[in-house]
Amino acid sequence: MSDCQECGTPMPTATNRASYCGAACRARAHRKRRNTAAAAATALPIDPPAPPSPPPAGVSAALLAELDKHDLTASTAGQQALALARRIDYGLTDSGSGIAALSRQLEALRGRMGLADRRDPGEDPLSRARRRHHEREGRENGEALVLPFTGAGP
Repeated sequence: MSDCQECGTPMPTATNRASYCGAACRARAHRKRRNTAAAAATALPIDPPAPPSPPPAGVSAALLAELDKHDLTASTAGQQALALARRIDYGLTDSGSGIAALSRQLEALRGRMGLADRRDPGEDPLSRARRRHHEREGRENGEALVLPFTGAGP
């Protein structure tokens, strides 16, 4: 004979595998476990801990110097760019693809602020290769190559 783990009443059992005297006690115990886990999850701090100091030669340091040079540090876009750069520098919870996405966002934001590199950040590698090929062939804007008609026919 064993006792119910929820209400403590003695219960006769054929085997000693039973933990609860019935479905009601089993459901009550489950609700208690679920509510305890939910309370523990909500008790976590809302603000994440402050990240460590930035690396001296990281993306955020280079961006900060560039923003200071153009007097954009205090702007909203400048602060957004710095937040992205810090997240790229720390990258503690981001995967490789997450960091790549952050890099694209930072590059687009830099473009909107007029700080983008000469290369178009929105141009994918295939489009870039096609553009260079067309430039070498003497064509512009991807226009078709027109071959002269020789008049020779069957």
